[in-house]
This record gives sequence, C-alpha cells and structure tokens, in this order.
Amino acid sequence: MANGAELIRLGVYMLVMAISFYFMDKQRSRTRETFALQEDMLESIRDAIIVTDPEWRIKYWNGGAERLFGWTKEEAYDHVSTDLLPTKAPVPMEELAQQLHTKSFWQGASCAAPRMAAKWSPKAA
Repeated sequence: MANGAELIRLGVYMLVMAISFYFMDKQRSRTRETFALQEDMLESIRDAIIVTDPEWRIKYWNGGAERLFGWTKEEAYDHVSTDLLPTKAPVPMEELAQQLHTKSFWQGASCAAPRMAAKWSPKAA
C-alpha cells in the first residue's frame, strides 16, 4: 500500500503530465494555424509556386501555377515536374539538383510549356 509521500509524488507526476499534454496540444493548434496562414499566403500570390521533393515530384502547386500551366492541384500532385511540364533549363537538371542540394536554392530562369503544349496526360500515367 502506498504511503502519503508516494501518493503526493504520484499526484504531482500526473499534474505535470496533464500540463505537458495541455501545452503540447496548444503548440499543435498553433502549428496548424501557422500552416493554414502560410497556405493562404501562398494561394494569394499570383505567381506560380511549385514545390517538389528531391525526385522532382510535385508536392505543392498553388493557384498561380494552375492559371499559368493549366493543371489543377489534384492533377499535378505527385507527378514528376519535368514530365508534367516539359522544361528547358539553362543548365542540366543534374547540375541544378546538385546546386539545390549544396546551396538550398537555385536562382535562374527556365522555360516550361503550359498544358496545351504538353504531350503528357495524367490519365495516361
């Protein structure tokens, strides 16, 4: 049977855990709100914003990209960007990828064809 000191220690432990869970939940809520705000900001930009993973698969495609290239977010998501948008870059894609990996950015201009000019179809993939 537990004595008084052990019960107090257990009660304090449970209180600390409850407070920790409360603050973790608050932090998750703030994180969700921050992500929602960031997405709203990205959607309000008229320029095309496309985010890819290291294999060039599209992970984010904003409304500007929809207007410019003609593919919806749902059609573009998880497709390889260079398959969806035939691209002419001033440097080979391997060199561009290396610079992204080492410097975390690439600055330059490339040319991508809109949907009407592309030969790829999401139904064929």
